[in-house]
Amino acid sequence: MDAVESDLAARVERDPDDLEAFESLVAKLRADHEHLKLVTVLTGWTERSGHNHRKPSALAEAARLLRGPLENPAAAIELLERSIAEWPADTELASELTASLPRNPDANARLVRVYESRVKEIQRLGLSSEAAA
Repeated sequence: MDAVESDLAARVERDPDDLEAFESLVAKLRADHEHLKLVTVLTGWTERSGHNHRKPSALAEAARLLRGPLENPAAAIELLERSIAEWPADTELASELTASLPRNPDANARLVRVYESRVKEIQRLGLSSEAAA
């Protein structure tokens, strides 16, 4: 970890709502191809930040990294299923889950269960049916 990364990480740790520090840290880790560190930063930030509208996108990026460069699709799927439970109307998370699952009957059944629970949660929350798509 270099001095710039260390400084940015300390700033985010002190104040997870410091978006300038968070975005700079994320950009640096992306540029340095520090995929595992980036997943850790993205998921940790979502647990501590008050910026709820940005969390699903951060989690979707973490899942893409897990599925792609880190070659851990099972971890990506687990992260996405937990994330969809919290943000059932988020289409980016749903798209990432669809992309992460293998193409076979068991995975299709799993996807149907997730989508059914997502629709039920959206209905429970009183969100429009368009938000489920």
